[in-house]
Formats: sequence, C-alpha cells, structure tokens
Amino acid sequence: MKNIFKDYLDIFEKYPKDEYLTKEERKERYKLLQEYEKRNYQDEISIDEFQNFTSLYIDKIDISSQFIGKFLKVLKNNINNGGTFALKFLIGDKDENDYYLKFFKLLYDELGDRINLINKLLEKEPDYLPAIKQKYKILSNYVDFSIHEMPWGILLDKPISEKDAKIEALADLDNFSKLSKKLGKDNEKYIEECRICYNAWFDFLDNKDKYKSYEEYLEKK
Repeated sequence: MKNIFKDYLDIFEKYPKDEYLTKEERKERYKLLQEYEKRNYQDEISIDEFQNFTSLYIDKIDISSQFIGKFLKVLKNNINNGGTFALKFLIGDKDENDYYLKFFKLLYDELGDRINLINKLLEKEPDYLPAIKQKYKILSNYVDFSIHEMPWGILLDKPISEKDAKIEALADLDNFSKLSKKLGKDNEKYIEECRICYNAWFDFLDNKDKYKSYEEYLEKK
C-alpha cells in the first residue's frame, strides 16, 4: 500500500471513527489529520487506486477535507477525461456522502458548480437516480425561490441579457418537468403556473417603459 493511503489508514486504526474517543483523543486525531494534510507525498496515484482504497476502507476511515485535498488532482483528471467515478464519488447517493456539498469551499474553485458536475454525470448516465434526485432538488429550490422572490429572484443578479435570462428560466422549467416525470412526481400544474409568472415578468421587462412598477403591470393585466 502506498504511503499516502497507509498513513491515512493508520490514523483511523489508532483512533477509530466509530468508537468513542475522549476529547484528548479527538484532538490528537485532528492533529494527525492536519499533519497528514501538510505532508508532501511523491506517490503517483491513479483513479483506480483511489477507488480501490475508498471501497475497501470506507467503513474504517472518514472522508475528510484533508483526505479529499490530497486527491483533488486525481479526481479532477478523472472528470476531465470523461470518467464517472469521481462524479459519483463527489455527489454521493445520499446526504451523508455528498462530499461536494460537505467540502464546497474546497471543491468549488477546482471543480466548478455542483449542478455542472451533476449535468456531466447525467450526460454519461441519464438514468443515474442519485444524480436525477439531486438535480430535481436543486431545480425545485431554484424555481420556488424565483417565484417567491420575483422580480429579483428570476434573474438572480446574473450578468446576462433579459432574452438569455428568459430562455434559461424557461429551460429550467422544462428540465424540472422532465425530472418530475422521471421521479413520478406530479408537478405539472405548479410548473404551468410558474411558466405564466415567468412569461409575465419578461413581458413586463419588454414593456417596462409603459409601467411605473411590476405591480402596476399586473393590475392592468
């Protein structure tokens, strides 16, 4: 076993993750994790080696920011080369192992937005259920927010044209509709109401010189 893996496993063999640890033991384990993070390893690691290690020892180790940080290059290369393991590993299949969300600050700058990773995975495996569920949740939250925070919410302060914003907003509704059907959720009435609201908002933007406010536009319509 390569040192970069062995040293990490040793930490959790000394201080097991599922056993009771005193405050001092937890502090000592954290100290060892920090030392691990700072250590400069020369090991060349493939995505297969990373996958084998995490699969074999997932019940013994915690996936920590210190651990993820050591393998960012490996994970990024797998994604850039069209692989799916890194994507599945990072988004997980439940809240407990959604490592992208857990280590957002560490991963965002290196790997980009979570929805983009999910989309990449769905391009490769359109029926991969954990990714479908996560995208559904993201779009559901976005649609709810945009409607409740209208007019600011639809545009989300994005530096894009009104035409592009309209295309993007309506495309999100179409995606939300498709995902709802895949998951057996009946959201069509709500989606149609959202579509009416979106179109009304963008119609107001096209004619805003005729109205003092969006409220006046709605009253006159």
